[in-house]
Amino acid sequence: MKRLLALLLVSLSPLVAGEGVPGVLQLRTQPSPVVVYEMVDGQWHYVGWSDQALPFSDTLQPKLRFCYSPWVHFLGRPQFQQKIARSPEAYTVEERSFTKAELERGIQLPLGLGGWALFLFIQGGWILVPVLGGTGFALWRRRPRALESGSTAIDSTRTLGRFQLEKSLGKGGFGEVFLALDDQGKPAAVKVLRSEVAEDESARKRFFREIEVLSKLRHPNIVHIYDWGEADGRGYLCMEYLEGESLGDLLARGARLDRELLLRLLQDIGGALESVHQQGLVHRDVKPDNIFIESNGRFKLMDFGTAVSDDMTRATQTGMALGTPAYMAPEQIGGKLNPASDQYSLGVVAFLLLTGQKPFEAADPMALAWAHVHTPPPTPSEFQPELTKETDVVLLRMLAKQPQRRYATIREATAALIQSLCGHPLEEDSTMEFGGN
Repeated sequence: MKRLLALLLVSLSPLVAGEGVPGVLQLRTQPSPVVVYEMVDGQWHYVGWSDQALPFSDTLQPKLRFCYSPWVHFLGRPQFQQKIARSPEAYTVEERSFTKAELERGIQLPLGLGGWALFLFIQGGWILVPVLGGTGFALWRRRPRALESGSTAIDSTRTLGRFQLEKSLGKGGFGEVFLALDDQGKPAAVKVLRSEVAEDESARKRFFREIEVLSKLRHPNIVHIYDWGEADGRGYLCMEYLEGESLGDLLARGARLDRELLLRLLQDIGGALESVHQQGLVHRDVKPDNIFIESNGRFKLMDFGTAVSDDMTRATQTGMALGTPAYMAPEQIGGKLNPASDQYSLGVVAFLLLTGQKPFEAADPMALAWAHVHTPPPTPSEFQPELTKETDVVLLRMLAKQPQRRYATIREATAALIQSLCGHPLEEDSTMEFGGN
């Protein structure tokens, strides 16, 4: 009786801040973790689970939404996230702005009736085990075949989950992208694995790898995902719909970026890559086709199908390098890479935008790879005399053959390049000489 009385006095589940690195908040909840979302640019974006390291924006008072239901213990996290995406209000236990100090002190979350049920179960409701066990087994039997998310058939009405497909926006090597509308009429982009490659195991792995990576990333300059699953053996990924065009398409029609847009590209894509690297990942295919220019002038990094964990790169076999040869770092061509490889690729993109051509060009992929590994890059001002010596120094450092001779982080590299293009003197570390590169 005393035990039950003590239980009834607990009506709130404490959320306590723990230790973490700068820009990352480590939370824990009792008796169960909850799903955390943050309001960014007027939209709710998935942050993660409260028992994970959570990256928040630099907002002084982030607006957060916490979602919870006891069903998470039987559905599993991915399917529960899908239920939240379809009806977020039904699972929201708290939604408001928080100060950083408040989050660090700890906050209280009301779990409602579902929370009480979980408490009762934890405190000795073992009689429910057969019933709940049977329910959990039935739900497990209904899980998707390839992804731990909702599985829906592509029927004659061309629907995937809560999204109605409207028209095709284009095809790539692995997937086809459709314009779609959700159940509230909001546009989205739905990427579906093409039927021609649906049985190709390597294509499936790359497609599902992109989903796995994007579900971990949250940054205003990285495309956001809403939902994912599998239908009729074909994986699909629902993302935010972007209006604009890729940098590759812009360059293909002979257009150029003005100075203001170039500086914004360096800032936006540099920030996106910094976020990727902080998650222990390497994009390994930074190129104009994977940089999107929105109609409002903001840049977004796309296509994470070849992204890999930094600790996984040590296991990459020689000859298994993935990427686009014209933008690949020397170590990447050899099958080994690290975050500095993305810096090299962005350096090639910047070289192209500033001079009108890539540092190395060849019709033969083997000759192109040889040049990246062995040939010193040309000085950018040889092609554009108005470029300053400082800009030459920064670009050549980004294109150094040895990763350790590049900048320590992508943020340092882009900051130095922006400084040089704005005519500001560089810090001493940015003007180091390279010798043999």
